[in-house]
Amino acid sequence: MEQNKEIKTGNPPKEAAKATVFMNRELFTEFATFDTFHLKKVWKKPAILTLAFIIVSALAYFRLTSSGQSPLISFVLLAFGLLLTAYNYVKYRVSVSKIAKQQEGQEVYTLLINKAGLTVTAPEGRDVENKSLTFKWNKLIGVYRLKHSICLFPDPNHAFLFPTAEESSDLAWKIIEKNMEKDKIHSLRV
Repeated sequence: MEQNKEIKTGNPPKEAAKATVFMNRELFTEFATFDTFHLKKVWKKPAILTLAFIIVSALAYFRLTSSGQSPLISFVLLAFGLLLTAYNYVKYRVSVSKIAKQQEGQEVYTLLINKAGLTVTAPEGRDVENKSLTFKWNKLIGVYRLKHSICLFPDPNHAFLFPTAEESSDLAWKIIEKNMEKDKIHSLRV
């Protein structure tokens, strides 16, 4: 929410971008969809299953119609494959929406991005083992700039979101570009 031009540590002033992150539906939904479908590629198995049902139903259709039998079973197989995929996708979207609604408006953490790296601080009153964590740039495995957030990954299963709605998000991105390895930075902003 604020843009700091100095950090009082006894060193010369440094550029830093700071944001207190409050979760909202838009932020969570964008991240969950990106993480699930782009990074973890969860869509592959259902797509293969659907393709298998389409192929089997097409083979059944041509086999049955060429022998003069009813192609009803092929339509049942096709409908089952498509409905199963649609059901799983709707179930996923409902689950994401429910979690987003539960987290709406909660203060999640405060992020500080500077030349040294990323510092994550838990909000006051949160009972956590480490109140503050610092990650040097070489310890982050990837950074992705989406439409509504900058996702910083210290490992494949954890990410910290810096909202692009924050005034200091452009400064945060410039700091990231200056200090992180180029092959770990990905801008997917549309």
